[in-house]
Amino acid sequence: MGVSNLKRISENLIKEGKDKNTPVAFISWATRYNQRVVTSTLENSYKDAIEQNVKPPTLIVVGSVVELRDKLNFFENKKLFGSNVAVTRSRLQNSTLVEKISDLGGNPIEIPTIKIEKIEDNFDLEKEIKDIQKYTYIAFTSKNSVDIFFDKLEEMNLDSRALAGLKVCSIGSATSDSLNKRGIKADICPKKFVAEYLFEELKEDLTSEDNVLIPRSENARDFLVENISRLCPVKEVHIYRTVIDSDKKDEVMDVLNSEDLDYITFTSSSTVKNLVEIIGEDKLSLLKRIKVVSIGPITTKTARDFGIDIYKEADVSTIDGIVDVIIEDK
Repeated sequence: MGVSNLKRISENLIKEGKDKNTPVAFISWATRYNQRVVTSTLENSYKDAIEQNVKPPTLIVVGSVVELRDKLNFFENKKLFGSNVAVTRSRLQNSTLVEKISDLGGNPIEIPTIKIEKIEDNFDLEKEIKDIQKYTYIAFTSKNSVDIFFDKLEEMNLDSRALAGLKVCSIGSATSDSLNKRGIKADICPKKFVAEYLFEELKEDLTSEDNVLIPRSENARDFLVENISRLCPVKEVHIYRTVIDSDKKDEVMDVLNSEDLDYITFTSSSTVKNLVEIIGEDKLSLLKRIKVVSIGPITTKTARDFGIDIYKEADVSTIDGIVDVIIEDK
């Protein structure tokens, strides 16, 4: 952190016998997405630092180890190094995408557009759990639905054995992972992580004798419930809701006005709708200079309905799918 004293440091090292041609490296913002490295020699270090506008916080490395930079430089070769990526989702759900972007050298910028609110004192859910054996299928459409449902099981002194005999359906790898952590392997998980593809798999097997339980968000699309109900009885239970995080408007506007923002990601239709409501349709022009990445076709359609141009859509509707799109674009 000695940039301000660099001239004195370099002169004293040479005075005390250090070779004037000793390699020197200036590492600004070390291990961050905006890391910058300038190399020089001890004799020219001060002049080069001034010319290259090197400023704190900067580490100064002096010695032959600097010559190993090309061999040891893994950080600046990370796949998302230097990319600024806005992540629109709830704070609770952001962590996975944020961590992946950060691990790959990028700069994840959280834009919390929604909050997840569990429906408290959910007597409807308790009633259906008590009668769980009347169902032949249960369908989980999100990680949130798994976590809240199984927390309720535990609250009622039950566990995964309560689902014995039911076929378990899951939409999305994150949903399936949450089920696995609860000791459940999904019987049906469509390759495309949307309700339409789950229905395509179910419609060949469901009969009028079946009975399907769907614990889900009260904001969710009605496609699955409406279509399954044509084949057999289906019961939806609202167990949580997504609400707009409207108190974050100033924070969101600051991010969207940043000239350094490279990408913005949408992970659901809700994040699109809520962002529009937070900033207003008159401000959507701010997105035109940013590469907009969508998690899948439903989210893409919602964005386009608002006039938002989708730069690219993930091949697989997962967090990893979004990350892959950005990596391939680099």
